[in-house]
This record gives sequence, structure tokens and C-alpha cells, in this order.
Amino acid sequence: MSDGLLMPFGDRPFARDLGGTVSGADGAAAPSNQSSPLLVSTRGRVVWSDRPFARSFGEGTLRISGRQVLVCRGGSTLREACLTASRRFFPPSGRAPARQLFEAPQYNTWIESPYTPTQQSVLEFAAGIVEAGMPPGVLMIDDCWSPDYGSWWFDRGRFPDPAAMIRQLHAWGFTVMLWVVPFVSPDSAAFRELEGRGLLVRDRFGDTAVRRWWNGLSALLDLTNPDAIAWLTRHLDALRDETGVDGFKTAATCATTAPTT
Repeated sequence: MSDGLLMPFGDRPFARDLGGTVSGADGAAAPSNQSSPLLVSTRGRVVWSDRPFARSFGEGTLRISGRQVLVCRGGSTLREACLTASRRFFPPSGRAPARQLFEAPQYNTWIESPYTPTQQSVLEFAAGIVEAGMPPGVLMIDDCWSPDYGSWWFDRGRFPDPAAMIRQLHAWGFTVMLWVVPFVSPDSAAFRELEGRGLLVRDRFGDTAVRRWWNGLSALLDLTNPDAIAWLTRHLDALRDETGVDGFKTAATCATTAPTT
């Protein structure tokens, strides 16, 4: 994400290996999954791979290093390159996101209380927005609202009555979303259930893969398995029905392919 400040690339030396590592929350090196292996140019060119690759710009030349990298012409403009890449590599589903995500402000508790949201802090955050004269919009409750990754229910120690909290947020005019990831905390009840059902990503030896990401070590829900999708959908639907939450912000889904390489 920090590379975006340097765009457009090409007018100065620059290099980035998308297969490299970044510093995680605990200071340890973790695989980088904050960049997509796609480049588009103002001249209509497209560089794409479903695997990370290294790139560098210098002296008017783009150099690419990696496996299964495709370079093609998508037209003569940046817009045509973006449309070509979309059609070929990630075509739209035909379903549009909720209009409010475009028409209203989006607020996120990560700014105020990363890793430490509570029912009280969420309500104080929202009340402060209203009191400051800002319009209500989409409010996302970010990381650590649940007891573990993969245990998708509110941590009742910090959120004693989530349904009441969400009713109050709705009364103030907010739409409420919860942050979820495909990671599963090892040695949690969810981990034991999912491992027993074969719904976690395995490494090349057939063992359950536990990999480091920016929040430590976790297993990964196998999102290529329809039964895993059904498991996640059932839990999120139950949470919606119980609490009245409006939707979910999914993060880090691209990381689910990393352990199989």
C-alpha cells in the first residue's frame, strides 16, 4: 500500500518483490499480501500473474522476474488496460456492492482502537462522529472483536451485549460491518472442528498448514472447498441473525493460496 505514494511508476528507479516479506504485528517477517500481481500502463499494457513476481523500473525499462507472468496489450490507454485486465483475469460477478458503500462515509474502529475494540469504545467512537456533525455512514468494527480468528462471535468480555450496541448504532443512522479473515487460530475449538472435517489448507506433505501472517500464526480456511464456504456462511448468517449486524468486511482472502506453493 505504501508503494501507491510513488505512482505512477517509471519516472524514477523503483523495485519491489511481491513475493517478499513485511514486518508483522509481532515484529516477525510475514509474507506480503498487500499488493496484487498486476501492473497496468498509460499505454494500455498489462502485466499479470496469479503468483507474486519481482519488478523494477530504471532507465526507461521495466524488468519482470517470476513464473507464469503474462504481458499483453489491452489497448492504448490506462482505462482500456484496466478493463482488459478485469475481463481476462477477474471478471465482475454482476452483483454490485451496496450503494451506501459509495454514497456514505465509511468509518473504521481500527483508527481509534486497533486490536482493542470494546462495546464502550465503539459506541463512544460513533457518538463522537455524530456530535462532531459528521454524517453517519458505514461503521466497520475491525480486528479483535471476536475471541479468536475463525471463532466468529463477539467476545462477550469486551462486548457484553452486541445486539444492543448494534441497535444503538442503527438508531444513530449507522450501518454496521464486522471485519473477518480466512485465518483460524490454532488450538481453538474452530480449528479442531475444521481440521477434523478437512476444511483447512494443507501443505505439500498433506499436513494442516499453519503460516505466519501480520497477526501471528494461523491455519487457513480452504476457500476452494464448498463445504468450507458453507461453514463460514452458516456462522456469519447466525451472527447476523443474532446481533443484527448488516454485513462483513473480508480481508486477506488472497493469502489463502500462499501455503500451497
